[in-house]
Amino acid sequence: MARATRPNPDVSAIPVSIKGAVILLDMDGVVTQFVAAAIRLHGLDVGAVLAGWPKGEYRIEEICHRTPREFWGLIEEYSPAFWRDLDPYPYFEPFYRALCGRGEVVFCTSPGWDADASKGKVEWLQDRFGKNFRNYIITNQKHLMAGPGRFLIDDFGKQCDEFNAAGGRAVLFPRVWNDGPVLEGDEAVFYVLDVLDRELYAARELLA
Repeated sequence: MARATRPNPDVSAIPVSIKGAVILLDMDGVVTQFVAAAIRLHGLDVGAVLAGWPKGEYRIEEICHRTPREFWGLIEEYSPAFWRDLDPYPYFEPFYRALCGRGEVVFCTSPGWDADASKGKVEWLQDRFGKNFRNYIITNQKHLMAGPGRFLIDDFGKQCDEFNAAGGRAVLFPRVWNDGPVLEGDEAVFYVLDVLDRELYAARELLA
């Protein structure tokens, strides 16, 4: 449940804005409701699957009782439309505005198993930001983007660990499928912004 005194993320706190900061924002599971859409595509009940999801288990194929080929193969059949038509989380727009007030935001998303996944993700972004929008990176090697003044927001713990090890600072977006705190909706967003602000404040001398 969201805090009544903090009705939306872009007014949750006075942001820490650091010149030169780059915020790399993951898409699937952070911005878009990939998990719910994939569960539904496989003919399963979203509420039931999420309710029984073991905390920290990232492999959605295992949760849906599918092999990787079965799970991703069905998504491929519906791509690029599957990716293009993903619903954003309700908090997406205020969250994005809040991040833009803290640094330059670049979407950083992993490619799918086929080229149509990347095509659908670009179409998703351009449907919202216009055909000339280019502020994105498609790679599963996100640690290569790490360095001073680079901040990653991601729901995949392994990506965050690798990014930190490479010299950047990562913020794990809380989800049932990772080891973050048990938070949902606006509460998860407030948590991420609070952690990010602390990281930005700590980096201010490096970017001065």
